[in-house]
Amino acid sequence: MKRRYFFPSIDSCAAARQSWPVSGTDTPNIVVCGGGPAGLFAAEIAASLGAKVDLYEKMATPGRKLLVAGKGGLNLTHGGDREHFAKQYQGDDTPMGFWEDCLSEFDNQAIREWALGLGIETFKQRTGRVYPREMKAAGLLRRWIVRLKESGVTFYNRHTLIDFSEKDQVELYFSTPEGEKSITCDGAIFALGGASWPRTGSDGQWQNMLEKHQIGVRKMQSANCGWECEWSADLLAGAEGLPLKNVKAYANGIACLGELMITRYGLEGGIIYQLGHALRQMANPVLVVDLKPTFSIDQLRSKGRISNWNLSQAAHALLDWSLSHQEGCPAERTKQLPIPLLRPRPLAEAISTAGGVAWKSLETDLRIKQFRSIFCAGEMIDWEAPTGGYLLQGCLASAKRAAFAAMEAWNNRWSHEFSHHDLLVTDCRILANSVVFLSKNHGGNRCTPLPYQCRRTRLTTCLQGQTLPSSAKATTRGKLGRITTC
Repeated sequence: MKRRYFFPSIDSCAAARQSWPVSGTDTPNIVVCGGGPAGLFAAEIAASLGAKVDLYEKMATPGRKLLVAGKGGLNLTHGGDREHFAKQYQGDDTPMGFWEDCLSEFDNQAIREWALGLGIETFKQRTGRVYPREMKAAGLLRRWIVRLKESGVTFYNRHTLIDFSEKDQVELYFSTPEGEKSITCDGAIFALGGASWPRTGSDGQWQNMLEKHQIGVRKMQSANCGWECEWSADLLAGAEGLPLKNVKAYANGIACLGELMITRYGLEGGIIYQLGHALRQMANPVLVVDLKPTFSIDQLRSKGRISNWNLSQAAHALLDWSLSHQEGCPAERTKQLPIPLLRPRPLAEAISTAGGVAWKSLETDLRIKQFRSIFCAGEMIDWEAPTGGYLLQGCLASAKRAAFAAMEAWNNRWSHEFSHHDLLVTDCRILANSVVFLSKNHGGNRCTPLPYQCRRTRLTTCLQGQTLPSSAKATTRGKLGRITTC
């Protein structure tokens, strides 16, 4: 049966923690490595579930890439429906249905509510992109870090993860200005970022560290970036820096409508960002552009001379360049103008990256398969998405899944100690499709918010709004607990 998670909201988790305080000896210590959006959100989720959270960041301050990304306006998410949203994510060997499930746990409406909880109002543009009212990232990041500190998250800056191991606990090794240090914890979430914008700390240097532990890592490649091609001097003189608006382009059988920009080295723009994955699959990448997508070849011919076709200056220059390289019918070339491409721009210039931790090395809860309590989140995993709000949404949604899974792993380790004993449930409540119960075993009390692997209908009909009788028992079969009534 396909494994599904029904996760409670942050507020519900906080309510559960306040209802049944976790004792100090039963509080897990979760360490998050990486202070980008995914790391910050993983820390927030784990703290809201009752963990003691320490966050280690290699730079002097967290959130630097978020600040750079938000200079022209922080694109939080996109307003598209969930089916459209999930189709924007690509990556080799991505588990079937992963993004549909992950986005159902934290969708585009949830991210807007989360921002509002920070006092940040959002709005949706005509294009579907969602931004904070104040547009910039600085205010959101400032309030976010304040809330994290108030929830008990401790920050350690200028700490670079250099190695890790796991026996009874996870052991992490860091390089710091004072020298190397090691710490132990109950669980770790790696949110180490991709390899774009290395000046923000996102440099991908963690790849060798993971490969040393036989964790599969796919080569990092530029995504959401420009592509290089060979322009003539005449074309650059007439079109450099000019946009090609409302054009359609094709690559490897995939079509995209939007805008391109002619640059000295090649092409930039939303179209080529969205088609980047398709172009990388081609041995000899070629972008085929339709300069007049609303007209047929016959309609263009009926208008007579090219000057009657209402082409922009950039489109005119591009058409002249193409016809000078290979003779042909202007109308046909306007509808199908091939542009041979050389390579994507360097990683340091890319908005994001493709490649990273291979999906074959991860469970669907984002745990690294070789380890019990080490998880990955965010851009360091092998996935990519176009600009438009999908990148940040993917980082936060994966961070939430990893944080819940880290708490579940800790709970399972404790449960395994009593795998041959039933736990007497003395109280139980349902919070946003998650069972939170207080149990007693061997003379000790324990409480935990536990995401349940069971059908929603069973959860609703059997448990919704009820407090289980004292005869109910929680057994610890399998990876997740199971509530049964006697």
